[in-house]
Amino acid sequence: MGLILVIAKTGKEKRVAVDLEDALFHLDSNVKAWFTGFPGVLLVELRGDSVRAVEVLERFHVKDVLKIRPFLKVLKAREVAFLCDAIGGLISGDSVGVRVYVRGRVLDKEYVEKLVFSCLEKLRVKPVFASDNFLTVDVIEDIIGISLVNKKNA
Repeated sequence: MGLILVIAKTGKEKRVAVDLEDALFHLDSNVKAWFTGFPGVLLVELRGDSVRAVEVLERFHVKDVLKIRPFLKVLKAREVAFLCDAIGGLISGDSVGVRVYVRGRVLDKEYVEKLVFSCLEKLRVKPVFASDNFLTVDVIEDIIGISLVNKKNA
């Protein structure tokens, strides 16, 4: 299962969800896009490769989509202790930009940020602000999604 976070213009979430499903229908006839309840935040679930799906979405240019982040790893909030293991399996190189977004009340943003930066320190990866590649950790209620994206989608 692939999971993709999509940031859309606020107020356009329902139409964008339909457009996302239409764009990805040929990859998975059971694709499901839904509004999370947080302004502008949608999730898309499909069978198959979420990175391939993002390539399709970028070519399709769905109206009112601002950012697209394929989750390369997904954890539940109760598995937050395994966040460092998940990040370590994704990062190559000695530096990366970092963004942490927490939506909902399940986990505290400061706690997640400390965990992410501590993990990068253990991995000897330097967080930098002027990077083309970003490690993005999105927490949406009890879902933790980890992405590696370009600066535009961070």
